[in-house]
Amino acid sequence: MSGSDATQAAAPQPVLIVTSLPAPFWRVLPRCPQLDCVGLVTAAEAPARWTAPPTPQTVLIAPDVPPDEVLSLLGRARQQGLSAWLADGAVLDLRIGHELQQAFCGAGLSLHIGQPWRHRPMVETVYAALQSGQLGEPGILRLHHWQSAREPEGVPPGWEWQALRQTADLVTWLLGDIPETVWVTRPQSVARPAWPEAPVETVQIHCGGPGPAMALIDLAHGLPAGDDYWSLSIIGSRGGAYADDHRNRQLLFGGGTARAECTREGDWPLLQLLRSFSPPPSDSRTSRPVDVSFQAAALVEAMTRSLQTGESVRVQETGA
Repeated sequence: MSGSDATQAAAPQPVLIVTSLPAPFWRVLPRCPQLDCVGLVTAAEAPARWTAPPTPQTVLIAPDVPPDEVLSLLGRARQQGLSAWLADGAVLDLRIGHELQQAFCGAGLSLHIGQPWRHRPMVETVYAALQSGQLGEPGILRLHHWQSAREPEGVPPGWEWQALRQTADLVTWLLGDIPETVWVTRPQSVARPAWPEAPVETVQIHCGGPGPAMALIDLAHGLPAGDDYWSLSIIGSRGGAYADDHRNRQLLFGGGTARAECTREGDWPLLQLLRSFSPPPSDSRTSRPVDVSFQAAALVEAMTRSLQTGESVRVQETGA
């Protein structure tokens, strides 16, 4: 490749970002030189910008775009000859995502599907420890994710299906393979005295395999309004790692009374998500594979069947 070709291939791509929350993007885009943002628009405004100058080559659909608008936006982008990046793949059934990927590739375009949970600092840290060999082979993975709900609306319908997709991706990504069996149970909802019409709902998951590995996951939604709670731990053949956000509080001793400061994660997950996006070369529309594995689709199907039947399910029996 000549110097001019290398420069052209490395040039940032014109990207149109579809979001109703532009402020975080404006903060992180200066640190994403591979992206040339030609505009930030809402889902309703996007179709009018497909061909308006400056013309985008890629449409980036942000995590805040409602799921019922995602398929329409992806379909219109493909019809206009634009590649696309779906920032949160959990809004789609993974098999639908795979079919869409094939449709984009068939049109000489690319569809990149991201997974925001992978880019939380605690997850990145544990994954790096696994990849470096510090922990050896993964043995037991434990994950807690407890979400608060707006009062008094309570838990949004269907929350568990998106949570299962996110969880399946993390399990297969961290363990490095797809589990062999899965059992999912939904304990009885827990009523809250202040809001009896909006109880706390939970889903508990046990994944057996691959090999001697296993994963234990506890998901909850409907906790009193406030911060969510994350906890991730893994025990490997050579060591273990534990990450707990403790409601994103850090205990500080600066003299006098100790303070629990709320540090939060800021824009880091969004920044890392955008950095994971590598647009296709500007001089070619050759299709290229998406770097997100769809092997989690079989696990999601097994989780769904187990949740519906209350029985353990072998993943390969889903027909994946």
